[in-house]
Amino acid sequence: MSLHFLETRFDKVSYLQNLLIAHATGKPADSGEYAQLRHELLSDNEIAKQLPAWLKLHRDLESFWGFIQPKFGTYAERRTYISQQFTPLLDALEFGATIYARPTNARSRR
Repeated sequence: MSLHFLETRFDKVSYLQNLLIAHATGKPADSGEYAQLRHELLSDNEIAKQLPAWLKLHRDLESFWGFIQPKFGTYAERRTYISQQFTPLLDALEFGATIYARPTNARSRR
């Protein structure tokens, strides 16, 4: 599995989000790609502080499934939740805004 086609941090975060959405909605997602991207992004101090806190807890897609499946009953709810969790970081990367630490409130931990 080569992820060399992912050239920017935006590409990597976006691809990770897409892997999570695919897995959460019953579509194929590569566990190796997930693990590789998760590790790389969590190792990037600037990016790591803006990633969803739950990403740090789920080292593989099976663990993520145990988190997302009981939390949301429909694919649409799962897609919306994952998208909302990554939008601030993707916006900052796409538009060149400063990346700030993710707020720690009930909404972001949901």
